[in-house]
Amino acid sequence: MKTTTHYRVRVLATGVMVLVLFAVPLYWGRFFSEFLLCARMPEEATRVEVSPSGILPDEIENDPNADRRSIASTRMDAGFLAMSLGVADYFLSRSPGGDRSDVFYYSPDKAWMYFDRSAGQIVFSDTYWDRRDGGGSIERPTAVHYAGPDGVSKSAGEELGRFRDPIHVAGASLHHVVYDRTLHRFFAIDCEAMTVKGGAELTDTILRRPLVMGSPAYYEGLRLSWQAPTQRVLREAQDEDSAPRYEHRFTIRFSTSSNYWSRYLPVIDASGQIALLDQRTLELVPAKGILPVPKTLYGEGSRRPSQLLKHEVQAITIGPESEYAGLLAAGVSRQGTSLAMSIFDKDGNMVTRADTIAMSYRHGFAREVQVGSARVALFGAPWAPALTVSKYLLENVHPPILTVASFFLVNRIEAGLSHRMLLLVPNSFAAMQRDQTRQGIVSQFVGAVFIILPGILLAVLLAWRVVRDAADTGLPGGARSLWLLGTLAFGLPAYITYRMTRPKEALVTCANCGLRRRPDMDRCHRCNGPWNLPELAPPAWRVLDGGAEPSERPVASEDSADSGEQNDDSSVESV
Repeated sequence: MKTTTHYRVRVLATGVMVLVLFAVPLYWGRFFSEFLLCARMPEEATRVEVSPSGILPDEIENDPNADRRSIASTRMDAGFLAMSLGVADYFLSRSPGGDRSDVFYYSPDKAWMYFDRSAGQIVFSDTYWDRRDGGGSIERPTAVHYAGPDGVSKSAGEELGRFRDPIHVAGASLHHVVYDRTLHRFFAIDCEAMTVKGGAELTDTILRRPLVMGSPAYYEGLRLSWQAPTQRVLREAQDEDSAPRYEHRFTIRFSTSSNYWSRYLPVIDASGQIALLDQRTLELVPAKGILPVPKTLYGEGSRRPSQLLKHEVQAITIGPESEYAGLLAAGVSRQGTSLAMSIFDKDGNMVTRADTIAMSYRHGFAREVQVGSARVALFGAPWAPALTVSKYLLENVHPPILTVASFFLVNRIEAGLSHRMLLLVPNSFAAMQRDQTRQGIVSQFVGAVFIILPGILLAVLLAWRVVRDAADTGLPGGARSLWLLGTLAFGLPAYITYRMTRPKEALVTCANCGLRRRPDMDRCHRCNGPWNLPELAPPAWRVLDGGAEPSERPVASEDSADSGEQNDDSSVESV
């Protein structure tokens, strides 16, 4: 049978449909396994706390009146996995303040700001509260204004200039700070004084394309906080007969970059370097810290923002003049099973680093050992081994060629995107081999192949069955080779595709070789014999006389051969 174009198109279309329909349940099975693994982690494996933080001067940290030292803490939960889904990510990015939204913020009290792309200017309206002489306050909404790089006006105009590609800096408090990714400049818009202040153009190639600016104003699955030392004081207003009540008060005034009165905003570039933006001067001070590298199951992840599932930075200022004291940086691994926090002083030197761990009791020894949160999530939590085995089996049923492609492309796929990919599996055990940064790519690949060895053996078994059936069915050698390669690469989806598209004709017996052959082929695919065989010519018979010489033996006539008359004393030889 000649493989026609129609057959090729039918096989290709069926294969694509089978691959997609096959990948959907595998995706949801992996996602729910990963989600439950993260959700069932012990509480101690989801948070980090360091006290004292190490960024305050000794006279403040060791204040004799303080009963508790400064605390730096961070905590994660499994909510960011749900927010990384396609639908949730789309609506969050399109909501006010999202990455793909032109609405910078929106408040029900007549305060909003958005970017008008047709005019190239920012349109805003804000609300302020003025104090009355007799006490109380009165609401004072502002009119609609248009802001450009060169000024603010109540109407749009070319004299205001045009923004090209502005983004709103999260957490900006003193002004509304925007960064234009085309002009490479920061701008501070004062909605009360109706002024626009522009910073200097950035010249550093890395800092000209910052990825994350500011600290999130709301909870996104990762919380990073810092508290100053506190002292226990007696409350002033108390009843005479009641027992004394105490409260804790901070010994110094401080603020973080997510607070309203913060002065400095963190700016993260593509490599994970952290700089600081002074809201008063719009100057960018580089190299004040770097994102931490979370520890994973096989090694360490990456500090690049694109390779962290969640990350957050908080700049700490103390005193009435908002003097910079240091910063905290936290990052969650791609799989969402480990968290790391780094603390830097005001000079950019790392003070300490902490990773999420859990205490595990080792049987046979009367002691507990510290285990990394990534290992605890996979093997230490209740039902974790069963979920881990389920995740491993689902990954081995996945097409081997796509698993290998995920191994090579994992460092080019964003961490959030990796949790909503249908065909690739960047969070598989095989892809996690890339976390072994101390080993070469060859050693990492050998480890990945060993992990997906059951899937490879399954593909080999299915390919053998396909080739054997294709030979019995009568597919030509070229088609059998393609089916062999396709089944080895895609495994079970290719096998299902073959069973759905294989020829359905019933085999008949070949009159030439006696084996089963295809009825729709001109020649037998086994012996290459024709379909209609000509009538066989009867053989020529020779009757041999015992006393005659072999050369003189008469040849039996055709009539005598047909009549079946033979001499018992003579031998018969067919030529």
